[in-house]
Amino acid sequence: PQGWSQVEVVVAGWPAGVWVHGEDIAAGRELRFGDLHSHTVLSDGTWTPERSYAYARDVALLDFAAVTDHVERLTDGEWERLMTAAEEATTSSFVTVPAYEWTSLESMHRCVYDLGAASLPLIRSGNFEWDGEVVEDAAEFHALLPDGVLAIPHHPGSRVGPAHGWADYQTD
Repeated sequence: PQGWSQVEVVVAGWPAGVWVHGEDIAAGRELRFGDLHSHTVLSDGTWTPERSYAYARDVALLDFAAVTDHVERLTDGEWERLMTAAEEATTSSFVTVPAYEWTSLESMHRCVYDLGAASLPLIRSGNFEWDGEVVEDAAEFHALLPDGVLAIPHHPGSRVGPAHGWADYQTD
């Protein structure tokens, strides 16, 4: 097929329409499903990290997941717990992505994903009354991220946090 096509899939009994590109189908690429934004009781969610990953893997039958708790609400020990839960939840058919949400009141929220960095640096804003070292400026924040880390705006255009003007968007 040429161009984009909508394909109906059923995941865990739920039908969904998914757009796929003909080149991806021709190349034999597989369609994967996941959740790249969730919170646990360690920030403002409901479940433990362990239960969140188990649900994604065993009930929702996802292929991948990332817990993106607000980093300003996490102690270093809680961050280690998240990383341990992610490592222990990973199987040959389920992948976890180390991640967090940077929650700057000045520069909007960012979901931060480790896509192969040596380690994911914890960069915190002053939100949620974090009393350690803080970074509020988006340009400074992005400059601190090593290769292999992806940070994307979260809540763009919403009423959560300041309006996101995309002024710090980089194409490289």
